[in-house]
Amino acid sequence: MLADQVKHAALLEVLGSSTGSGALWAFETDDLDCSLVNWNSGEGVVDHVNSEVDVLIIVLQGDGTLTVDGSQFALAPSFTALIPKGATRSIASGSRGLAYASIHKRRKRLMPTDPATRMPQQTNLRNPAKPTTSP
Repeated sequence: MLADQVKHAALLEVLGSSTGSGALWAFETDDLDCSLVNWNSGEGVVDHVNSEVDVLIIVLQGDGTLTVDGSQFALAPSFTALIPKGATRSIASGSRGLAYASIHKRRKRLMPTDPATRMPQQTNLRNPAKPTTSP
């Protein structure tokens, strides 16, 4: 029965029960990666280029700024953006923090590589030395 394959979560409840930062929840299928990302005030993802997949974000709580190829967008609940692959992008949370769902086509897992040849990774603004796992 296909109904047994329906994956579901109450994302606002997940947010309400966590004070964590970064990816708080995720589902994967053969086709999609879906995650709930939460950034506390002053955190986010620095400029990077995702050349593999388009990414849909849907803001659930808080405020912040999305920057895509130099254009800024004010983030607030219900704001939705489809960010094209190949664009330089960053996300910065505002004074109320920021929580959003991120959905994109499943891509190949990143394999360990020599650091000298590794592509730049997304980075937590609070701690730039600590890469994040969010899209």
